Amino acid sequence: MNRYKFTLVELLVVVGLISLLLGLVAPAFSRMMSGNKVADATGNLKLGLEQAQSYAVSRRTYVALILPNASSANTDDDGELSAMFGGFRVAEVSIDRNSSVITFKQWVDDFPWKARGEGGVLIYNSTVDTGATGSSVVKDGVFKKTISEETKKVKFEGLLNVEGLIMQDGTAPVTRENCAIIFSPYGGCYCGTSYYFVVAEGKVNEDRLELAGEKGEIINFLTLKVNGYTGRVEYYDGNI
Repeated sequence: MNRYKFTLVELLVVVGLISLLLGLVAPAFSRMMSGNKVADATGNLKLGLEQAQSYAVSRRTYVALILPNASSANTDDDGELSAMFGGFRVAEVSIDRNSSVITFKQWVDDFPWKARGEGGVLIYNSTVDTGATGSSVVKDGVFKKTISEETKKVKFEGLLNVEGLIMQDGTAPVTRENCAIIFSPYGGCYCGTSYYFVVAEGKVNEDRLELAGEKGEIINFLTLKVNGYTGRVEYYDGNI
């Protein structure tokens, strides 16, 4: 029986077709993997918010989900550093009714620092639906706000300050600004404030925040909304 032998030209054609197909499939696969990382990071944050809300209700106490960001940039705590821009930790807090000062009481034992998800970072927080005023930050599936590349300059103005935090045993209490969302013993957010969180494709590289996409045109992101009155956490695809 005679066996067919490929010519050099035929082999080159086959190799060329395979290379072409790989070139077409690779970007789509990369986008799919990036999308999965953003979904995982957003899912981790959603779970943390739900756990904090559930703990507040079950223990009938005020609970803070601590979200490290720019105010944590100079910390020596490896756990806090790994949680910057998307990670978190759960703490019990007290609130002074006269001054509205929020003070740390203790960390919840079952919730050590949760590191941010790989490939996804928390880049924006708001307590205002700016879409209602016509000045949307997220509009038609595009994130339009320019984010600083320096981690020390990225602040979440909608989050609350917490005083007296003990970051490590034996260390002095510190204050962290714009770092917490507070759940009340009744399940809702403190003062009935609703929150929006945007998690996008990117990473923290030392003191730099590296985001995928052009500045002001980030499209690979997901948004969470926390209802201020019920504490319910859900994915949100509207404008904000």
